[in-house]
Formats: sequence, C-alpha cells, structure tokens
Amino acid sequence: MGLRVTPEELKAVAKIEANSARHIGMVNDVYSWEKEYRKSLETAEEGALLSNAVQVLADEVKVPYPAAKDILLTLSREYENVHIVLSEEVLDSPEGCSHTLKAYLKGIEYLMSGHEHWALRTPRYTNV
Repeated sequence: MGLRVTPEELKAVAKIEANSARHIGMVNDVYSWEKEYRKSLETAEEGALLSNAVQVLADEVKVPYPAAKDILLTLSREYENVHIVLSEEVLDSPEGCSHTLKAYLKGIEYLMSGHEHWALRTPRYTNV
C-alpha cells in the first residue's frame, strides 16, 4: 500500500495487529485442519506432528473435530468484531487519526478477510 506509518501510530494499533494475528492464525488452523490431520496420520516426517488449534480445542474441551472447527470459526468472527471496536477507538481518539493510519487499519481488515477468502479457495487446503 506504500504507507509510512510512524512508530507512534504503530504503538497505537499494537492491540489491533495482535488481534489480527490471532484471527489469521485461527482461520488458518481451521482451514488447514483436514490437510494437517491427514498428513499426521500418513507420516512421521518432520512437520507431520499435528500442532493445530482444532486439535488443541477438541482435546481440551472433549468435543469432536468438526465442533472444534465451528467453535474456532465463531471465535474468529468475534475477533472481527474486536477489530471494529479497536479500530473505532483509534479513529475516534482525541489525538486524531491520520489518513495513513486510517488506510493502514483498512489494510489490516483487508488482510484478515483476504486471508480467509484465500484459505477457502486455495488448492493447498481444498484438494485434501
């Protein structure tokens, strides 16, 4: 996007960036689950060890994998709501918000939604 965000602006959006990372990681785990699970059953190669939020949640709360995926997708929607609330706090702050920072916040939103769009359609996950 060619944006130059100041260190002060980055500090102001640190919670938003962390929320976005949680969203992206969770969405990635949900959509990569089938591939990762199958791979873990097929081989003992490095990288085949299952380390995925679906597995962790299913094991911790004793629910089937499809239920864990549903829970995680619901939680990812909450991270989207958190993004909106945190972004509004920055946009409405008394210090004001530069056009660059507004564009940066919109870019984070596009990153989150774009990642999910990609995960839904990529042969990497859909050709399992």
